[in-house]
Amino acid sequence: MSPISLIIGEETKELEAHHVNDLIAELNLPSDGRGIAIAVNDTVVSKSQWHSHELHNGDRIEIVRAMQGG
Repeated sequence: MSPISLIIGEETKELEAHHVNDLIAELNLPSDGRGIAIAVNDTVVSKSQWHSHELHNGDRIEIVRAMQGG
């Protein structure tokens, strides 16, 4: 598969990720998805849909990570 251009936060990246779970792997995020929420074009994608939710050229990705602390 050829790379696609994704906007992750404020940065544009060329990645081989064509599904959300591919994106998780390419960005070296925890594969179990614990403490991570992913939004594609302002819509949160549930963890159960990561393997099937397709990414497209120009999609805007937001990654939110839970942090411990107080």
